[in-house]
Amino acid sequence: METTNILVSEQVVLDSDASDQKEVFAKIAELAKQHGFIKKEKKLIKAFKKREKESTTGFGDGFAIPHARTKDITKAGVFFVRLNNGVEWKALDGNPVNIIIALVVPMDKAADVHLDLLSKIAQKIIKPEVQKTLSTSKDTKQIIKVLVG
Repeated sequence: METTNILVSEQVVLDSDASDQKEVFAKIAELAKQHGFIKKEKKLIKAFKKREKESTTGFGDGFAIPHARTKDITKAGVFFVRLNNGVEWKALDGNPVNIIIALVVPMDKAADVHLDLLSKIAQKIIKPEVQKTLSTSKDTKQIIKVLVG
């Protein structure tokens, strides 16, 4: 799968003050609209919320991987948001989430691209050294390399 430009510096937020899941989704939707991934922020937020109702995307260890697939998404992308303070996410381990790696995938490419991206990122974030880099690095290029490089 082609990962060039799926995550660029402008899609990395290192010090977000979002105080809940709703604010996180709004920030990701705002970025997605700014960078041409979607036309309407509300539709992406709705897709994220719908997915959370199926089951939590909070993996544990402070990480969540919310993902959305809708016909409104124009291209596949990854968004990285690190929060200054953890937020409730109903994570599998019951702990707050402070690192969000959001995936947005167009419906026409949904199955393969979505599962491939989700699998690759999930495999990476279980590694302690990756978790440490994503939790502490101030270098957006390093974060991008760790996630999709």
